[in-house]
Amino acid sequence: MAPSMAQITEAVCEVFDVSKSELMSSRRDQRACIPRMAAYKICRDITGWSYPRIGRHFGRDHTSVISGVRRCASIKDPDFHDKIDRAHIIAMRKAGVVLFKSQQQTPMFKTTRKQVKDKQ
Repeated sequence: MAPSMAQITEAVCEVFDVSKSELMSSRRDQRACIPRMAAYKICRDITGWSYPRIGRHFGRDHTSVISGVRRCASIKDPDFHDKIDRAHIIAMRKAGVVLFKSQQQTPMFKTTRKQVKDKQ
């Protein structure tokens, strides 16, 4: 069973050290935007939900979600991608999904670390 949007939101807040109110706010500074984009990406990857549905959850337009998901792929910082992987694993655990050790060590984010290094 896939994690719910609330479980994904909690996991992102935990990993990126932001409150839920900051994540859901209309703020545009990096402290709020970066984790929000990560949450969009994880929601899209895990649940496969539509951009409008994800946008409604965060109080955003679907074009903001599309832009955020695309920007996640363009971020070259490997630490950012590691945080997305950790949030992904935490969200799966919150949903009661048992992950094998090999799955926990494999990057789940579609932009692998190798691709990030190649872009640099």
